[in-house]
Amino acid sequence: MEKAGLVVSAVAFATSAHEGQVRKGGRGIPYITHPLAVKAILEGAGVTDQVVLAAAVLHDTIEDCGVTQAALEAEFGPEVALVVAEVSDAPGLSKTAAKKAQERNAPFMSERGQLVKLADKTANLTDIVENPPGWKPEAVRGYATSAKRIVAAMGSVHEALETGFAAAAKRAMDSAG
Repeated sequence: MEKAGLVVSAVAFATSAHEGQVRKGGRGIPYITHPLAVKAILEGAGVTDQVVLAAAVLHDTIEDCGVTQAALEAEFGPEVALVVAEVSDAPGLSKTAAKKAQERNAPFMSERGQLVKLADKTANLTDIVENPPGWKPEAVRGYATSAKRIVAAMGSVHEALETGFAAAAKRAMDSAG
């Protein structure tokens, strides 16, 4: 697939894959808004790599939609499929085990994977504040603390993304009191 159409095709694929899914919080917000927010965060920070942007849009399709890495590779090529696979949690892990695995694996991810993971964590923290999922304050603090550990484990990735993440983490912690 040509790079120029890669992101457009990824948006169409992800929209179809996430059809009927909604964000937490009971407000009926279509789930596709999250992958699109991840892409927008990357673009806002100056990321133009089409593989990264396509992977950002597709990042939850393996985890949440039952799409396989092989299917992504057939549709979008090995570069995109590898990034999506490396930012996806292994199947069957509890939330706690998945967060620990993310922290353990963060320093070994590709730069592309780290960019997507950093933007994903930023989008999740932003969403917790702007569209609260109804979590207790300790759950919000726990998520923000875990996200900060995962991002710290990556080391220096992208200054603008790191600044945005830090601001989102602070807002989430402040919202939890």
